[in-house]
Amino acid sequence: MLDEATSNVDAETDEQMQRLIREEFGGWTIVTVAHRLESIEGSDRILVLDKGCLVENGGVEELIAKRGAFWELRGGR
Repeated sequence: MLDEATSNVDAETDEQMQRLIREEFGGWTIVTVAHRLESIEGSDRILVLDKGCLVENGGVEELIAKRGAFWELRGGR
């Protein structure tokens, strides 16, 4: 369980930490809580919460194609 594990580091350190997590824990289930979208975009499944309620869930490409909450969080891209 990673709860805002990279929230207080710069983007380069975040990227290094994400790479290390993927390499060392590739076969594990990792639950990541993050506000920085770059921290989760390599995830297999993303759950989007709004006011404590699940509003979307799926893979990155699936959620982008839906053009819903995740897409909006990414600035419509």
